[in-house]
Amino acid sequence: MKQKNIIIAIVVVIVLFATTVLILLNRDLEVNLIESKYSIDINDPEAVVEYADYVFVGYINEKINTEYIYPDEETAEPFTNFSVSVIKNIKGQLIGDKEIVLKKIGGVSKSGKEFYKYGENDVFPEKGKLYVILATGDEEGNLRAFLPTAVIEISDVLNAGKKPDLKDANFIEKLEKNEKVELYQASADKKLNFHSRDRYYSVYDGSGNNVEKGVPYETAQSQVG
Repeated sequence: MKQKNIIIAIVVVIVLFATTVLILLNRDLEVNLIESKYSIDINDPEAVVEYADYVFVGYINEKINTEYIYPDEETAEPFTNFSVSVIKNIKGQLIGDKEIVLKKIGGVSKSGKEFYKYGENDVFPEKGKLYVILATGDEEGNLRAFLPTAVIEISDVLNAGKKPDLKDANFIEKLEKNEKVELYQASADKKLNFHSRDRYYSVYDGSGNNVEKGVPYETAQSQVG
């Protein structure tokens, strides 16, 4: 029994060491800031909430992998996939009964030598943390965090990085009263509609519309209307 416990302890230490090394490697990469122009004020909560198809509080379970736009090119742009649990819907209705995949623009370059960020204030999600996330659906039904201000950390709600317990009344109360959650909820409650663009439902949509992935809002609404 003691030998089994020692083996388990060694495995845990190895995993923690490997995780620490990976984190340090990411921090040591050369950061490549990519500046883009946007049709909205990305620092205005009302503007980014209106632009987004979905706004929610999400818990990052883990990083899954990195994919690349135009992968055959040397300067292929990365998208990093994360496993996320939806804790609270603010705008739109995402499923909350299973983990979903969020595609965050940015990440480690294909060469492994650079880390792409889309602006100085671009926040990259970390495992075990809680964020307000603004996302859009696309033609493939993916859920994408596309804007550099699409991920906002909530740092004063979780206890020691533990996964949120939705049955914990104290946690729910702290979350509802969090100033960042209140800010984006207030923006969503205004139901603004001033930005014209193609909008698509995500495969993780839980509104009950029974739409296929990538179906545009207008088409889906006509199907169920």
